[in-house]
Parts: sequence; C-alpha cells; structure tokens
Amino acid sequence: MPAQLDNLDREAAMMLYLAGELEPAERDAYERRLAAEPQLAAELQQVRQAHASITAEIEHADSRTRLPASEGVVVRRVSRAIGSWLANRGAAPAAPVKKGWPLPWWSYPTAVAASLLVGFLVWSSRQEVGPIDATPEVTRELSMIEAEQSELADWLASSLDSTADATMDREVEQILSAGGAEDLNSVYLLPREENSQ
Repeated sequence: MPAQLDNLDREAAMMLYLAGELEPAERDAYERRLAAEPQLAAELQQVRQAHASITAEIEHADSRTRLPASEGVVVRRVSRAIGSWLANRGAAPAAPVKKGWPLPWWSYPTAVAASLLVGFLVWSSRQEVGPIDATPEVTRELSMIEAEQSELADWLASSLDSTADATMDREVEQILSAGGAEDLNSVYLLPREENSQ
C-alpha cells in the first residue's frame, strides 16, 4: 500500500524513507524535498546516526547474551500457543441467535386489530348509502310541524303589517293636525328620535 507523503508528518515520512518503504516515485519526491530543505537533510542525518548506533548496540547485546531456550524449543512453544489459540477460538460459544419475532408479543395482536379497523373504515367509506324512507308517523309529524310554522309565519306577517300601518297612520294624523303637510316629508325622510330609541 503506497504511503501518501502529503498526509504524513515529517517524522513518519523520514522513518519510511530510512526503512526503504517508499515507492520509487515517492522516494524521488522525498529526495527532491531533502535537496530543497537543508534543515530536513540535517535532521535525517541525525536520525541515521541514531539508528546506526542503536542497531550496533542491539547486535552487540545479542552476541553476548545467550538465548533462554534453543531455537527448536521456542518454535515448538510458539506452535503450541498458536494451536491452542485456534482451538479455543473455534470452541468458543457463538453468540446466541434469537429466534422468533423481534418485537414484543403484544404488538402483533395490536397491529392486526389496527389493520382490521383501518380496513373496515376504508370499506365503509366506499359503501353507497341510499335515502331512508320515512315512516308514516314521522311523515305525519313533519307535515304538522310545517303547517304550524306556516301559520306562525302568516300570523307574524299580518300582525307586523297591521301594527306598522296603524302606527304610521297615527303619526301621519298627528303631523297633519299639528303642523301641516310640510312636516309630512320629515316623517318619511328623517326618522324621529323617539322611533330610533
């Protein structure tokens, strides 16, 4: 996987360059950067010297220190550890798989009832309802009510007409007897204060 030099910080790019982990194009770009930045080249030289001294010390310590076990013993121990890890991994109980429905038991009857209710409402809204014939008793009562209402309307109209005519006739007589015909126009054109109250 190629390293993206632009996304790395200075130290990471320097360590990849020293370890030889950069792609050829990235290595060329980093060497151009080293030529352009003398401070970066000096830091790289210090890191090279530190890396060389650490490697020399580790080799020196390895040459003087005896291994705690022979190579064959170490290989057998590592093989046994890997084998037991694989066996334990395969024998580990798998996570229990939940069987059944993922929702609580009471939600299913509720959903069925709601769907039946919605279905009934949709069905009933699409049914045609014809006119209902009235029974003879209801027809008789309605005709009686209509007759009473028309009598009441006739009585109100006639009583209002007679009252209005009588009141108007009295006012006209009073005006004619008191002042003459000129005041008659004032009755029809301007309402009297007594009538407005």
